[in-house]
Amino acid sequence: MIMERVLQLLGRGAQAEVMLLAQEGALTRFAGNRITQNVASHTVDLSIRIQEGGRIGRAGTRAVDEASIKNMIERAKELSAASRKTRGLLPLAGTRKYGALPVARGRDSLSTPEERGSAVQLILAKARHVRLEAAGIVSKDKGILALMNTRGLRAQHKFMSGRVSITMNRGGASGWAEYSNRTVALKDAGRTAERAAEKCLKSQNPRSVDPGPYTVVLEPACVGEIFQFMAWYGFGALAFQEGTSFLTGRMGKRIFSPRVTIEDNVYHPLTQGFPFDFEGVPRERVSLIERGVARGLVHDRRTARAAHTRSTGHGLAEPNEVGPLPLNLVMQKGGSRLEDMIRDTRRGILVTHFHYTNMMNPRELVLTGLTRDGTYLIERGRIARPVRNLRFTESMLKAFSNVEAVGREQVYTEGFFGGGYVAPAIKIHNFQFTSQAEEEKPL
Repeated sequence: MIMERVLQLLGRGAQAEVMLLAQEGALTRFAGNRITQNVASHTVDLSIRIQEGGRIGRAGTRAVDEASIKNMIERAKELSAASRKTRGLLPLAGTRKYGALPVARGRDSLSTPEERGSAVQLILAKARHVRLEAAGIVSKDKGILALMNTRGLRAQHKFMSGRVSITMNRGGASGWAEYSNRTVALKDAGRTAERAAEKCLKSQNPRSVDPGPYTVVLEPACVGEIFQFMAWYGFGALAFQEGTSFLTGRMGKRIFSPRVTIEDNVYHPLTQGFPFDFEGVPRERVSLIERGVARGLVHDRRTARAAHTRSTGHGLAEPNEVGPLPLNLVMQKGGSRLEDMIRDTRRGILVTHFHYTNMMNPRELVLTGLTRDGTYLIERGRIARPVRNLRFTESMLKAFSNVEAVGREQVYTEGFFGGGYVAPAIKIHNFQFTSQAEEEKPL
């Protein structure tokens, strides 16, 4: 095995950790109602982290012949020798046991160019039938993440995922839909195309509405977008310990609506993460927000020691300055259908998803961004008409305190570092839109 060979070539003395990420990816891209690209890739990323004398050195390679491996080891040794001593450097993790993740169900299709081509042709046929222009991707990925170190740790996980993302256009108006799961079939491509087409047809001839506070119904993709910023700026213990987290000074207090419960849970049936973190520690299910109350944080080994607790299995590859991150956020579902939220809204805005979202104030969790690909005015409990895209600038502390209803259907959206988010639609009152999107350039 390659990883064992790396440790053999390293020899005795230093502590070392070897990481292997091997991936096979296949993607078919389409635009203008035709296939524009079909690509496949097979990559192997091999890296070694060496700890010796309180110093750390990490180096990597994509070539796995013996000469390249030896060169990688030498570079890691040189970087270790040249680095500053890390105060309180922890020894590498030892042997661990890992929990089982949910098993993928359903036929794994769309893996071959022919199968993906059939899916795209189905999408394009639906677009042409209603005189729309389609663009997007159909992709499949599979691979393995493995860790091995000189203290006996052995961890590996095989993964696979599929994704269909479609934007339909006509006359400057657009509609978007996406489906992501471990397995993706032809029927999923068809259903996603139908949703994107419906969004686009409903978006024709949008009119402006005045900026200001509105009741909003945010579809799951919007909530997933917000979760990325919550994960990066708040739920990790390092940000909390450094005083930059929106949870700093608020632990144990009610910060969101009682309707909001959020956890990090790689074992949820819809998630697509790894059962261990990048230090080899088993991932734990961590309660972060319970009925609106701030209850927990995720830890790596370094922050856990500072807090006199144990790692929850959320570490990134060391060395890093980010600290632990929750990669598999899950918001508990509620009892409302999307139709119920719209019906119970006298006047509001329905948003399909956001883009160009940026953080403005991490401590107050203030985000700004634009609506996209399906924004509609709600009047007297029904979708009245499409509206031009709007810029929002809002504190998510305030917004999630104003949640009036939570959807009963959870949807998975992709995140970073192999993770993703499971979220329902939510209804929020007094959500602030600050301007028309056309009045300013995207950030």
